[in-house]
Amino acid sequence: MKPDNGHLPRILCLHGGGTSALIFSFQTRKLVNALQSDFRLVFVDAPLDSGPGPGVAPIFESAGPFHQWIATNEEEEERIRTTLQRELQKEDGAPFVGVLGFSQGARIATGLLQEQEHTPAAAPHLYFGVLINGSYPPLRQSSNPSTILPRFTESAPGPWIPEHEACVHRPTVHVHGRSDSYIERSRLLARCYDPSTATVMEFDNGHHLPTSDADTQTIAAEVVRIYQQESRKHDASGE
Repeated sequence: MKPDNGHLPRILCLHGGGTSALIFSFQTRKLVNALQSDFRLVFVDAPLDSGPGPGVAPIFESAGPFHQWIATNEEEEERIRTTLQRELQKEDGAPFVGVLGFSQGARIATGLLQEQEHTPAAAPHLYFGVLINGSYPPLRQSSNPSTILPRFTESAPGPWIPEHEACVHRPTVHVHGRSDSYIERSRLLARCYDPSTATVMEFDNGHHLPTSDADTQTIAAEVVRIYQQESRKHDASGE
């Protein structure tokens, strides 16, 4: 039976490279359960085909097709833009209030938050982001050539760390695994965010979400806290 949660605010969930919305929904099931009273998590497939990513085998090797967010040409960039905007603009109950990205999905989530912050007309208004085992650099899918943000590609020189005005200032939760071979990239990605509004959590896990109930509840509690904080500000401003 489908849960009656259409009234709950939505979080857009972006999977890692070489996986899928289905796989990511399974990987995040403990976090989904911890947040189910407060949010509806919506999982979307990247529009680009891919081989299986790191950690997919052996558990999910038969769960294809697999997808990725890294574009190699303008046509693929447009497909990603269209996918994100189509999902964000769907009228399906309560609005989207946040974005959650894992690994490559955290790179796209960062680009989306940057774009929204520096494009006042962008809609819907996302209050916060959750970046789990993120990689670097951000992937910005902007069609606006006048944006102050640089265009990121896989060959971009780096590390590029934005000046304060180009940072993401919206509240974020960054979840890193101390045993993750990509942890330094996760830390670099976190530096693209305003340290006064970014909460960085590091746990004793690899390139996956923490598995303990206590760690999951810690993450969920912080997500709920920043949403409630931003929601109160939004209501007070009358926006």
